[in-house]
Amino acid sequence: MFFLKCILNSTLLLMLTHISAFAHPVQNRSWVVLERRTLDLASCAPNTDCSHKSTYTTKFIEDLSPEQTDAMLNSIERLAKAQGHSTDHPEAPQFCSANPRTLTQDIAEGMRVNDKSFALKGLQGVFFNVTGMTGPPNYEGRFGLELQAIMQKKFQRAGLKVLTEDEMENTPGKPVFNVYFSNSNPNTGCTYKLFAGLRQTMLLTRNLDIKLKVGTWGSVGGYSADYPGASELDAIIRVVDKFLDDYKHANDPS
Repeated sequence: MFFLKCILNSTLLLMLTHISAFAHPVQNRSWVVLERRTLDLASCAPNTDCSHKSTYTTKFIEDLSPEQTDAMLNSIERLAKAQGHSTDHPEAPQFCSANPRTLTQDIAEGMRVNDKSFALKGLQGVFFNVTGMTGPPNYEGRFGLELQAIMQKKFQRAGLKVLTEDEMENTPGKPVFNVYFSNSNPNTGCTYKLFAGLRQTMLLTRNLDIKLKVGTWGSVGGYSADYPGASELDAIIRVVDKFLDDYKHANDPS
């Protein structure tokens, strides 16, 4: 009888312990996250800030009761205040669920649509090749080669890396800057026209399995009465300058 009573008491204690484990639906577990920032030398250019790449290491510490959690957070807040800063940092790492594809798709449709200039934010570089472009009939020299050299210098001065074709294929977004140019036609009286655009890979928010390479920036140019003495080459450079100005504005840290 005593033996049976002990078994019943032990079973009751086990049941109460099991129920108690579910009495508090919130479980607090403490972790430490270490961010290691390394300088990305490939992003450095004269008179520009170099970017950093971050990698994270996460380690588990212990399970905490609600009281222990409050005590720990209050201690961290007091320490931060004593050091003259806040624990709320704009660059704090964000944690996603175990299924980031589903989470991203759910969020994507609800995101606001940005201005097109945001497509240039964080751009790591671009590939372009205008060496085969044909210049106007009266142009003396190799139009495409000269334009390529001018553009490369302008991109480098703007701090935007000029990628090789192989580098472009291994760069997020596979960014390509294209310039299309048509000469004047004396028979029809049409003046020269041009279009420049940036193409990158993008995903559809309604279906993240669909990946496209589409234009994310574009501008047209040609003859303008505002620049009566300008040449075709000058008109192309004006459009290139506009792209680089938009790139600088999109990446302005202020």
